[in-house]
Formats: sequence, structure tokens, C-alpha cells
Amino acid sequence: MGLQQDREYFEQRAESEIEMAQTARHEKAVRAHYEMAGLYLDRVHAPDDNDLDAGSLDKVEAEQEGEAKQI
Repeated sequence: MGLQQDREYFEQRAESEIEMAQTARHEKAVRAHYEMAGLYLDRVHAPDDNDLDAGSLDKVEAEQEGEAKQI
């Protein structure tokens, strides 16, 4: 996948996270979705694909899954 395709994917994921945040019923879920959206947007606007660590997205996704199980 090329850099432009990556950016388009991350932008779509950010939009999806914002939509999920707007429909979430629990404060922790709302916060997690907005945090994920922010990280995806950071990837969209990064000057270089290597500027941001994909591990930060993995960490937030794992936390989000854990919070969802608690709800």
C-alpha cells in the first residue's frame, strides 16, 4: 500500500471513530473513540510515514477493547 492509500485509510478510520464517539453511550467509550480518531488524524497529517509509531495506535486499540468489555 502506498503512502497516499495509507493516509486515505487512516482518514476513513478517523471518521469512523468520530461517528462511533458521537453515538457512544458511555463516557469512557466516547473518550476512547475520540482518542483513536486523534491518533488516526496524526497519521494522516504526519509529514512522513515513519514519523509516528504505529504502536501507539495498537496501545489505544487494546485499551479501547478492554474498556468495551467493562461496559
